[in-house]
Amino acid sequence: MSPAQGFPRRHRLTRGTELDVVRREGKRVRTEHLEVRVLASLQSFLRADSPLARAAEPARPRVGIVVPKHRQSGVARNRLKRRLRELVRLRLLPTLPPVALVVRVRPEAYGASFEQLARQIERVRRDVARLTLPPASAPTPAPPVAEPAPEPEP
Repeated sequence: MSPAQGFPRRHRLTRGTELDVVRREGKRVRTEHLEVRVLASLQSFLRADSPLARAAEPARPRVGIVVPKHRQSGVARNRLKRRLRELVRLRLLPTLPPVALVVRVRPEAYGASFEQLARQIERVRRDVARLTLPPASAPTPAPPVAEPAPEPEP
């Protein structure tokens, strides 16, 4: 796999502190096989003087993938990680706004096919887009139309 086709480090959440903040403070999107947390900004949850805070503000989406063992073999776990990295790289990263996102696998995911995971990543993409859109502002009321004044009678 060429570097252009990989899951670049600049798009990954790599520090445990970052993963913990997103898991604790992020909004949740849950599917049959995945639990996803999305956080618009890590900045407000980290000490301002820490080097992590200076590097945490994403100018691009950053994703962390967590695949617990759930009593599965290393082969099954690595296969699931590869599938998720590929789906995130191809279907999620190109459409995400600059947010921090943690994808955590549920035990049922070990039995899921690639197509099932792909459908769930699509659902996550739609839900994340809905969660990160700015709230729609209330429509501005139209100014009242002034009634013409009655003409005085001569």
